[in-house]
Amino acid sequence: MVARQASHNRARMIDDRRGSPGNDTRPAVPPRRPWRRLGLSLVAAVRGRAGAAALGRERVAAVNFSDPMAPRFAGERGGARAVEPERAELRVVTFNIEHAREVDGAIRLFHGTLPLRDPDFLMLQEMDEDGVRRIAAALSLAHWIYYPATVSRSRGRNFGNAILSRWPLEDDAKLILPHLAWRHGKQRIAVRATARIGERRVRLYSFHLATVIEQLPAARRDQALAVVADADASQDPVIMAGDTNAPGLWKLFDRRGYRCLSRRLGGTAGRFAIDHVFVRGLDLRALPPARGVVRGHDEVSDHRPVWVTLRWEPPSP
Repeated sequence: MVARQASHNRARMIDDRRGSPGNDTRPAVPPRRPWRRLGLSLVAAVRGRAGAAALGRERVAAVNFSDPMAPRFAGERGGARAVEPERAELRVVTFNIEHAREVDGAIRLFHGTLPLRDPDFLMLQEMDEDGVRRIAAALSLAHWIYYPATVSRSRGRNFGNAILSRWPLEDDAKLILPHLAWRHGKQRIAVRATARIGERRVRLYSFHLATVIEQLPAARRDQALAVVADADASQDPVIMAGDTNAPGLWKLFDRRGYRCLSRRLGGTAGRFAIDHVFVRGLDLRALPPARGVVRGHDEVSDHRPVWVTLRWEPPSP
């Protein structure tokens, strides 16, 4: 009883020192405004991220190649003639070889996989010039063109797209696509060339669009439309292939008249189907194209190669 009374008295002394409810001398606490606090927090977060992004750009800003014609790396000049007769089929392969790290593995994959072994056109992404040159030599594709978009921040080497061809190439160019990446300002490109197969011509594109963490969907659509607009200006048949970096973006090409031949083939990067082949101006009614995705070799790249075989009727003698 005595102990309980003493404890009660100590509690009263503490309350007296803090001030009783009736004699509280502390400043009044303003009413809580949770929405105002949330708004201020969001503003601070956005400002903080913007500042961090600006600092990141200062430290790791991309080195972009903004000249549409340089740097340029190429195999045989466009005037060289293919020595073999025209084929009844054209085989197209597209492959994003992650930062050109496993070029030797990619070459083994090409040699060891029947649908990849003998392409007429090979579109590559995330390449450097040495990797393109080695693959071209390994596959006996003497005609090739490579343009880097930027310098890889992870490897310090050129990073860009290539077109390798069994047939002579001409009228090549680098298309600089709109919208730089938010954080480091990396640009994206498409590489264009025209293949001459006998007396006929085919316009080719190898493209690589921005990732979902680099740009919003509207910006990635703008990049796709830039490729389509360039192809629309050509009267020749068109084959375009590459990495859309967005599931479902193939529909934009399809609506604009570039038929997606690689739809419903399953994932090409994990479970996402983002690597595609599109055509315009080729008659596909007589014989539907053979097509596929090569799986089971994820040690070579984080993407899988996609291949399509098109019927191509040579002109009558």
